[in-house]
Amino acid sequence: MAAPAVSNELQRLWFATLKRDWSSLAVLPAHAGGSAAQVAKSLAQIAAIHKDSPIKLISAEGADLQGASRLIIDMTTHVASGGLAIVLLDSVISNPAGIPVALAADAALLCVQLGDSDLESSKRTLDLVGASRFVGAVTL
Repeated sequence: MAAPAVSNELQRLWFATLKRDWSSLAVLPAHAGGSAAQVAKSLAQIAAIHKDSPIKLISAEGADLQGASRLIIDMTTHVASGGLAIVLLDSVISNPAGIPVALAADAALLCVQLGDSDLESSKRTLDLVGASRFVGAVTL
């Protein structure tokens, strides 16, 4: 059975993330209560089609600090074996356990939900993770 089609917008987003070299990508919402799940899942689906490397989608939603350490090990082990990892995080504003995971990833992608995300939350997220770590932002 064929995988469901991924929108052209998400395909362009995938290729935009590749402007920077990365093996692990943290995908996180800009505001507390937001979700980046659909973006992370779609990127993993596109990666599986586009890349020859094994792709691993790791959900860190709801992780505590101890769980975050295990997720970092899982992510780095997969990458060390030649794979690509896409890590789905909660908002680091509401769940700071995602901060070390985002810092351990090579790059991050910010998901801004129109009508829900506010500018202050987006700025705070960039500050907590480090603006230079982000390959970009996508509006949902």
